[in-house]
Amino acid sequence: MRDTIRTLGEHDAEQGHEPGEIWSLRTKHATLTAEDEDLRGRASHYELERLIATAIGKDTGLPPDTLAPRLTAYTLVGGLRELYTTPEAHHGDTTTEELRPLVDRMHSFARAGLAEPA
Repeated sequence: MRDTIRTLGEHDAEQGHEPGEIWSLRTKHATLTAEDEDLRGRASHYELERLIATAIGKDTGLPPDTLAPRLTAYTLVGGLRELYTTPEAHHGDTTTEELRPLVDRMHSFARAGLAEPA
């Protein structure tokens, strides 16, 4: 997840975008979507969630359509979506490095859900 975010930041820079510019656009998109009931209903992340669940299943040896990989994928995608609207990350000049601790928190939260029951 961190590698993906870093890669996206590097790609944005290669495309000539200022640090935080694309993050600002993503924040605006997430805010508009969150504020509009119709947009919220259409903002499905189903394909991404399934892709992540498949990767989690492969990493853990679990079938990707079982509860643990699917819930973890939902947590990761939902966490990223919510991250865009948090006060900690909700300013236009947020850099990839500044986002790393927030993404790490979200990642730790999702990983805890994959822990084997005692």
